[in-house]
Amino acid sequence: MESRQSVAPAPAPASPAARGLRPAWMWLTAAILVAAVNLASVAWQPLTERNGGRGWDGILYHFVTGQIAQWLAAGSAFALKGPSPFIERIGAPLLVALYSPDDVQRGFLHVNVIANLASAMLIFVLLLRHVRSPRWALGCFALYLLYWQGATRNNYFEPISVDSTTAFFILTALLLLDSLWRAPRLWHLAALSAVVSLGTLFHQTVAVLALLGPVVCLTSPAAQRRDPGPRRRLLSASVLPLVAVAITWVAIARITSNVGNYSPVNTVLHWITEKSLSSYLHAWCIVFGP
Repeated sequence: MESRQSVAPAPAPASPAARGLRPAWMWLTAAILVAAVNLASVAWQPLTERNGGRGWDGILYHFVTGQIAQWLAAGSAFALKGPSPFIERIGAPLLVALYSPDDVQRGFLHVNVIANLASAMLIFVLLLRHVRSPRWALGCFALYLLYWQGATRNNYFEPISVDSTTAFFILTALLLLDSLWRAPRLWHLAALSAVVSLGTLFHQTVAVLALLGPVVCLTSPAAQRRDPGPRRRLLSASVLPLVAVAITWVAIARITSNVGNYSPVNTVLHWITEKSLSSYLHAWCIVFGP
């Protein structure tokens, strides 16, 4: 008789719990790290002394917020005037004008802390999606929080800023694009359209992410495996984020007026001719790490 050899089943992928840390503990540890860094910043990070605590760009965002608060109090239509591109970033100033028109600095601090807390959790979700080891994911998350010029600490150093709210919209859009790449759905594009459209009110850089909608739909392996009909509908819908951003740009242009000589081309030329090599190396480390 022929002997039958039993075939051992293939081992299942290791779960987060099997790799040494349960999901609940991962989130609890991440929350403790966020709370600790914020409390340490409250205790030891002094406010900038530049421009009376308003900082560098903050003095312009303070000016924009004051205009919006005046228009809201008067109950009339918006007609904002100021230097571009700051006058066009009306999202955060509008929130502050609605929430704390009498104390702009406090309003920005509260809005930015909330946005930073949400952004931190979004970053942790991205890390858990793309870093296999939960311990490595937590380590990367801790490095993000502890970076000496990071967003969490900077909120308390220079609270009048739009960086934290901008980061929230960028991270939300990146998560939606990641989901679109993994398993394309029309609702992903609808949500991405809303996020990039609203985010453009906070900072122009969010609009760039609308360009990635068609790119992801064209290159995603999951999208390529779909039947021709659904794939064509998906590709047609991928232009929705671009349309949403264009509508937002038109709306911003109708309620703002640039009184300076700013242009994107002049800004790029300034970066090329005036910025030192060390500043670019520093920027690289901020974005990608050493």
